[in-house]
Formats: sequence, C-alpha cells, structure tokens
Amino acid sequence: KVRADLVDGDAVTWTDADLLECLNEGVRALCLVKTDEYVLNESITLVAGSSQELPARSQALIDITENTQSGRRVTQVSLDLLNETLRFWPAQQQSAFVIHYAADPRDSTRFRVYPPVIGGTQVLCIWSAVPAPVSLAQSIPVGDQYEPALVKWMMGAAYRRNSTRQEEADLLRDLVE
Repeated sequence: KVRADLVDGDAVTWTDADLLECLNEGVRALCLVKTDEYVLNESITLVAGSSQELPARSQALIDITENTQSGRRVTQVSLDLLNETLRFWPAQQQSAFVIHYAADPRDSTRFRVYPPVIGGTQVLCIWSAVPAPVSLAQSIPVGDQYEPALVKWMMGAAYRRNSTRQEEADLLRDLVE
C-alpha cells in the first residue's frame, strides 16, 4: 500500500529496508504518545531491596498484580502514606514476597516494594513498552485501527529521508528515456 502511494512499485527509490525503518519509527512514535497501546503482562524478577526498575524498553508501570511464586496479591499504596506510617520501612528485613508497591508518576519506570525483597523474588507485572523493531516476516504489534496513521507516517518519513534520492532517480529516468 505504501509503495503504491509513493509511486515506487519497483522499489527504485525506497528499498524494503528503508520503508521498514520508517514503519518501525512510526510504531515507536505511536507507542510513546499512546502508552497503553503496547502493554506487557509478564513475571519480572526483582533485585534485593525496595527500589526496583522495569525491564529495558519499558515506558511506565501500570500495575503489579501478584507474587508469582505464592500467588499472594499485591496492592498499590501511596509512597507518602508508606513513609508516614512506617518511617524506616526500607531498612526492614527482606522478605520473599511483596505486600505493597508504590510508584511515582514522575519516574515511570521505577517503583518501590514493601517489604524490601530478597533478590530473585518474582511478581506478575503489567507495564507499557515500546515494541522491538519488526521484520518483513512479522506482523505489526499495534492495532489495525492505526494503519492509516502509520501509512501517512511512513510516507512522510520516506519523503523526508529521500527527497534528494527521489530527485536523482527522476533525473536518471529522464536521461534513460
């Protein structure tokens, strides 16, 4: 579809790799603006202590639902409330499971767990992420409703990146004809 709109059916001006790069750029931009479009729901392994961080390519924590090993539910609490009620909670003895978590929206990929945990503790976590780049053999990791926007993005990116090459290709075609 993009090739047809670019009038480059024979891939003279834009290679598949060029257009795929434009597509991946558009998907990244979409997921940065609409952070709930690509959401992962996976078990993550925590490091020892109370301060934790989401895996690479993450954008924001949405929820921590349960301890993976025990199935015990985890609830979100306010960090201010936790600090006020248990002033020295980060120094408490480490546990094998999480009771509460607290997140600061100003630091979207980091969160705190109570009580502090033993390294290797696992929790089921839901977070928004930026998908890995796709190849030609893969499907696009966002909803079909974004096809028109991604097509327009790809065309704009293709023209922006290749305006000089397009002019050179037109000149070459004129010389050959």
